[in-house]
This record gives sequence, structure tokens and C-alpha cells, in this order.
Amino acid sequence: MRRSLLKLSCLFVLGASTASAATVSALYYDMQNGGSGAFTYYDDSYTCVNLVACSANGTQGTDYSSLFGGKGDLTDGVIASANWFSTPAPYVGWQNFDPLIQFHFAPGTSIHSVTIFFDDSGGAGTVSPPASFDFTNGGPTQNFLVGTNPSPTNPYSQTFNVALGATTQLDITSHRRNNWQMISEIQFDGSQSSVPEPASGLLAIAGLGLVPLLRRRFR
Repeated sequence: MRRSLLKLSCLFVLGASTASAATVSALYYDMQNGGSGAFTYYDDSYTCVNLVACSANGTQGTDYSSLFGGKGDLTDGVIASANWFSTPAPYVGWQNFDPLIQFHFAPGTSIHSVTIFFDDSGGAGTVSPPASFDFTNGGPTQNFLVGTNPSPTNPYSQTFNVALGATTQLDITSHRRNNWQMISEIQFDGSQSSVPEPASGLLAIAGLGLVPLLRRRFR
């Protein structure tokens, strides 16, 4: 009887921890805004999320301004299906530098893979896919090369299996291949777990009236 009750109590405590594998959403991201050329390639929908201090409204309309404490085009679910010169709006574009994008997640988040969608115009307008990406969450940096486009001169994507443990921040640096690089969306696959305080498991036992019984058995 004592062993059965101990096993039951462990089930309640362990059952309080939950995890699910699915698409994971960033709370917000910080980065240097895109620039302008024939069109503007800003993060036009970047909006404060009221979680932390945020860049002032209007900065998303300025070349290479500092954006922080919000999110927008890179996580809005809109994926460009045509080149930058046909549909510039979904893209955030940077010229002659490699942007660092810092994504912030809820505690207990684990990132398994990252999928990045970018343009490949065959070099038109000096726009090419990134050459590689760096991923780091405070440990060693993982560098992944960008593979060959299966359909040259069309936008495409690549999934990077980063297999990171629990993290609240993931830094991604995009290394350019040409003058311009343009990204329309970044998606995360992973899991989010919630582990309540140990007392919650005891409360569950108490709710079934088992605490008095356990007390009697172990006195």
C-alpha cells in the first residue's frame, strides 16, 4: 500500500510538467532595421509588444534604425512568393552588412530547428541568398551554410537543425553573399514546457484526500 501511494504521488508531481512539440513563437526580437534602395525594405509592421522597453513608434520607417522590444514582418506568417522587385513589402533587406537578430522566448522554450525564408533573384539588383547563418544561445556558435536553390532566381527557404536546449534568447546572424540580402520570414520549431512549483503536486494529492492517508501510513 505504501509503495502504491508513493507511486501515485510521483505521478501527480511529474504530471505537472508538460511539454509539446510544435511551432514556437518568439515574444519579441531586436535588430537593426532594413534599408532602402529602389524600394524600402523596412520591417514595416514592427510593433511594440509591451513586455519590455521598446523602440519608439516611427523608427521602423528609418534606414537601419535600432528596433527592440517588438516584432513584425519577420514573424507575421507572411512569406514572400516572388522576388524583391515584384513584392518588396514582405522583405526586410540589408545592404553591405550582416544583421544580428536577437529573438526572445518564454522560459522553458527549446528550439529544435529554424526555417528561414529569403530571396534569390539570381543577382538582380545585387540581391542574393545569404551565404550562411550563425546561431547561438550563449554557448558555442553554430554556423550553417545556405544550400543551393532548387529553383534558381526564385525565393526559397532552408531549415537548420540547431537542436538547442532550453533557452530564452536565440541570436541569428545572417552573412551576406552579395551586396543585398532579403529575408521575409523566420519560423521556429521546438517545444515549450511548464514545470510548476513542487507544492502544486502536493496540492493535487491533497485534493484527492490522500495526504491524511499518507500521514497515517508513515507515522
